[in-house]
Amino acid sequence: MPDNHQEDKLRQEILGDAKLNAERIVARAKNEAQKTIDAALAEVDQKRADRLREANEEADSKCHSILLDVQRESTRHWLLQREQCIDEMFQEAVRQASEMTGEEHEKSLLQLAEEAMAAVGPADMRVIFNSKDTAIITEPWLRAIAVKLFGEKAAQVAFTLEPGDNAPTGIAFATTDGARTFDNSYAARLRNMMDTLRIALS
Repeated sequence: MPDNHQEDKLRQEILGDAKLNAERIVARAKNEAQKTIDAALAEVDQKRADRLREANEEADSKCHSILLDVQRESTRHWLLQREQCIDEMFQEAVRQASEMTGEEHEKSLLQLAEEAMAAVGPADMRVIFNSKDTAIITEPWLRAIAVKLFGEKAAQVAFTLEPGDNAPTGIAFATTDGARTFDNSYAARLRNMMDTLRIALS
């Protein structure tokens, strides 16, 4: 009997140790499994975060591109409207200047002629103007301006008058050798003003 009791005790101890070892193995396996699961979950979260970041970056890029397209289109429309307004202003200003009559028109032509002739200087010159102003723009009228501007040198200046039905209102001078020209028609002056206006509105 004592031997059986001893065997049972030994068996119980062996079973107890085996059970304890088994529990430890199971616990270790669970711990390793949990680590693997945590690592997998962390990787999934990281990939999800990466994809979300990439998606956000792509969305930001597309939004930026769309915004640039909208801004370009808006700028294009604004420039078209600006050009239309400037063109309308130009046409109206030319019309009003061309319709001036009487003393106001004569004073205006005199101012234009003095400015243009001074720019060209004392030389033989062609004078281009609209046929409607032939009663004003004559050789004596031009000679008087030359004397005022050039003094004695005015005697060296010869004028070739070139009126034209389609010439713009105002006056233009060009040396007969083509070296110097000065267009002082209303259209030319206003065109320069419009170019300045475009720069100011840019």
